[in-house]
Amino acid sequence: MRYNTLQTLILLLVMSLWLTSFAEGQVGKPSQNIAVFTTAYNEALSAKDIPKMKEALDSILAFQADDWEARRQRSFLAWETGDWASLEADYNALARHYPSNVQIFERRGLLRWYMGKIDSACRDFRYVQIFTSGLHSQYSHLTKSLCNFTLETRGTMNVLEDAIFREINTLRQRPAAYIQAVEEEFAMNASIIAPREGMIVLREVVQTLMNTPPLNALKYALPLKLAAQDHADDLGQHRHFGHRGTDGSLPDERLQRYAFHRKSLGENIGYGAKSARMLVVGLLLDDGIQGRGHRVNILNPAARSIGIGTAEHAVYPCVCVQMFEEALYPSK
Repeated sequence: MRYNTLQTLILLLVMSLWLTSFAEGQVGKPSQNIAVFTTAYNEALSAKDIPKMKEALDSILAFQADDWEARRQRSFLAWETGDWASLEADYNALARHYPSNVQIFERRGLLRWYMGKIDSACRDFRYVQIFTSGLHSQYSHLTKSLCNFTLETRGTMNVLEDAIFREINTLRQRPAAYIQAVEEEFAMNASIIAPREGMIVLREVVQTLMNTPPLNALKYALPLKLAAQDHADDLGQHRHFGHRGTDGSLPDERLQRYAFHRKSLGENIGYGAKSARMLVVGLLLDDGIQGRGHRVNILNPAARSIGIGTAEHAVYPCVCVQMFEEALYPSK
């Protein structure tokens, strides 16, 4: 009996030592684990598999939080995945470690600006401006125009813009079901929204919506909203029409006032609609427009973000500008 008890104790001790040895082999050598995760990251990078790239970087940083290159790479990926909490945490860590790297402060400032954290964004932009002795005109522009910015009046959607935003997403998420709305609006306002092609363009749109799979809902983006609002105000105040502003600016240039290095997927402009649905259906029909560019923008599967600006117009009751982009932006 004593022999069996002793034998059992010895066996348990051996097993305990083996498990300890095994655990040390797995987690006691972080350099080996990091090498494994680095290999996984490189493989995911070759395959352009963003979720796996981020997973590998998360694992590397779990073992070695001061791997600044891994943290920098993860911050780039966060823009693609929309992981804003991780992105802000990485920028905070990078800013502490690289206090002279103005690009980090610029990017963190942009992130905070997009999120509506105007005061925090301005602190970052002022830091960059001071550090670079004002040599970068783009930072000066942001500091001057954004730090005195009233987010409540220009950065939020009004009732009409919110209705247009919802209408576009209803169309994108259920294209085939939206055919009924198109037919109803056409029956009431064909002479306004389709005066040139009439039934021809209606049948074309019905066929297009039947063949369009459900698309992602678009997210509201502050920089796109501001770029769209700038152009809507310009068109309204100057009795102007078209995509070129009275100052000669084009959509990409207007967007880059608020989002550096970004390009829009497209810009839609609608005039005089009596309702959000009438506006959206009119742009979807795109009566008399070669290439149906407005329809293409609304149904673009690459689009992920939108900004909408409206204003009174000297000729029509109102003008609405919509700007689309494939990048995701943080929101409040």
